[in-house]
Amino acid sequence: MAQALLSLENVTKYFGGACAIMDLSLEVAAGTIHGLIGPNGAGKTTVFNLITRVYQVSQGRIAMAGQEITGLAPHQVASFGIARTFQNIRLFKSMTVWEHLLLGHALREHKGLSLLAPATGRKSASNSELEQILHTTGLWKVRDQLATTLPYGDQRRVEIARALATRPRLLLLDEPAAGMNPTESLALRDLVKSLKGEGHTILLIEHDMAFVMGLCDRITVINFGEKIAEGTPAQVRSHPEVLEAYLGADGGEASALR
Repeated sequence: MAQALLSLENVTKYFGGACAIMDLSLEVAAGTIHGLIGPNGAGKTTVFNLITRVYQVSQGRIAMAGQEITGLAPHQVASFGIARTFQNIRLFKSMTVWEHLLLGHALREHKGLSLLAPATGRKSASNSELEQILHTTGLWKVRDQLATTLPYGDQRRVEIARALATRPRLLLLDEPAAGMNPTESLALRDLVKSLKGEGHTILLIEHDMAFVMGLCDRITVINFGEKIAEGTPAQVRSHPEVLEAYLGADGGEASALR
């Protein structure tokens, strides 16, 4: 197995007296696509929020390329090369697609730059890199349009493009195919595959099981905040605890695992 880029060791998160994540350990190998799946409410987005320090870890350790990031501030975690998208699209209404990428680039080059003061006028030698991201994500033709006026699938791509503009070592994608039609979902799957081909490491949350099973190298399954299975898609698909968890949550989703 490839060297671990991201490691979670016995990570636990309490909200008051409730335990949202319990003793979770996982490793994301460099250059792979790793899926994090589970029924609704399993704690998947909480894991992303712990990695990016939206939430503070109650117990345990998180490391990036062997360096502990558990107690760092969010902007310090980002400086390690971790970028993410969100379950609900978060774009700026007054900014074009191109300006969103400039913002990502500015955050990479100027630590601590406020999100409310993007360098929308910067046009530097980095243009060629950002233009390539636009081509890769299929956004070149709409680069000068306001991002929030684009079709839903393209808005999802803008979020991914903005994250890529930070030049991440690890890309966290939180339900990127949510709300997409089958054609958009297939195109997104091809995009994520191409990102892996370019050397990106991706940790992916997704409810579309066909999307996950056809894309991920390795999958971790959690339910009620605890890991119940881990392995290749074939191993996870037939795991009895995984089938039970999905049958209890959504019979249709469970059938997609088979």
